[in-house]
Amino acid sequence: MTGPRPAISAEMPLGGRREMLDLLRRLAVHLETAEALERRADQSPNATLVAVLRGRAVERREMAERLRADLAASGVVPFRRRCRPD
Repeated sequence: MTGPRPAISAEMPLGGRREMLDLLRRLAVHLETAEALERRADQSPNATLVAVLRGRAVERREMAERLRADLAASGVVPFRRRCRPD
């Protein structure tokens, strides 16, 4: 049995590797931003601001899930839904 093979390999054209790395970076940025928005919402005493921040965090997580699905279809990342721990 062979081990896992990298999805971004030296045989892939340079443009394709850059595109995959850009998508991975965007995925990470969306998830980090969602976490930052949640932390900010947890610290705010303003109920309206909390609702807005949590809504934006949900939007960022949805964007990240779409990117994850695209990357999973390319075999770059395993597809699994992330859920926020309570």
